[in-house]
Amino acid sequence: MEYKYISEIQHDSWFGLVAPIHLNSFKSISVKDFPTEEIFREINHFIFQNGNPDYLWFKIPNDPHIFHKIKLLIKVIKKYYPDQKIGTYINCSILCNEIAKKELLDFDFIAVNINSIEPSNYLKVNPYCIDIGLKDLLEGMVGFKKSYNGHLGIYTMFFSGINDDIDNIKSLKDFLIDIKPDYISIGNYVGKGFKPVSEEFKTTLKKSFDKVPFDVIFIF
Repeated sequence: MEYKYISEIQHDSWFGLVAPIHLNSFKSISVKDFPTEEIFREINHFIFQNGNPDYLWFKIPNDPHIFHKIKLLIKVIKKYYPDQKIGTYINCSILCNEIAKKELLDFDFIAVNINSIEPSNYLKVNPYCIDIGLKDLLEGMVGFKKSYNGHLGIYTMFFSGINDDIDNIKSLKDFLIDIKPDYISIGNYVGKGFKPVSEEFKTTLKKSFDKVPFDVIFIF
């Protein structure tokens, strides 16, 4: 069977065997035509051929309207494969949407990207938050964490010359200690002409997150 939505299984050091399911082509205008049965047929065939992966990992467009359909799909998956773990990666702006927040509760693992909570560069490194105030964002994340029973990971990227300073480290660290994610992944952005952060800053990062009450992964 040729798959339209499932891509080749990946081996991840944290998640184990991951089967990515790409749904990025769907926008709100096509929600009514969301192919739940077609996607599940692929998943069912994949598991029959390969066994259960550690995670089915949904790659979803930044559109809150699509989450209701994905929630229904998850219910179908869990009906036939109750032990199958399901995860997704989102940007933090989604957690300010009340509809999406409720639908996300059914995921076993959610990885959230947030790169800074300092007012001076909040929008520079979180461009998808252009219509969301920093206070609303933080309150949305705190509220979601209180109601979410799955595993929560935070992905943070530091940009050379923008958020690579002590203030950004401290504010992010204090906030994460408050919400207590299961782990945080820290890297540095080097695309679009950005240079790597300095070795001195990397050392400072590692020292700052040395004794936090959650796992930390450094990707640099």
